[in-house]
Amino acid sequence: MAHQNGRTFLERASFVASIVAAFATVAAIMVGSYQFVELEQRDRQTRAVDLFVKYNELQRDAANDAAANAARNEPLQQTSPAPSDPQGATAVREQWRRNLALAISESIWMLRSDDAGWKNTVKWMLMEEEVRAPFRLDCSTFDAEFVEFARQSLKHPVCESE
Repeated sequence: MAHQNGRTFLERASFVASIVAAFATVAAIMVGSYQFVELEQRDRQTRAVDLFVKYNELQRDAANDAAANAARNEPLQQTSPAPSDPQGATAVREQWRRNLALAISESIWMLRSDDAGWKNTVKWMLMEEEVRAPFRLDCSTFDAEFVEFARQSLKHPVCESE
């Protein structure tokens, strides 16, 4: 049956169905994109938490090492000077612990710098490292925004070249 404009009912229904299918496709893509973004955010959050746990394990191990060293050295100090560390093994261990702690801090920063809570956590981590011993970064190996954040958090220059 032809109508006045020359299109049949089936032609018009086909046209409307095509439009509805296009909108449904666009909606499905939008929902899928939203779910992908949400999943990515959860993944970044999970990775940040894993790194923070690693940081705390690192700090715990350092504290345990310090306590064990103090327990071993305490009786020795009563009768003789503390044993020397000719190869500087303790200093080397501390340097690697600090490098790992700063790398973890930077990784969390890069994953979650858009989150105020995580920014405060990274600031705390940097301040904890500063309390242990002042440090300087080889800033050429760190993200520039992280370096600026560290500078602002610690309120002093943080690069070796500064």
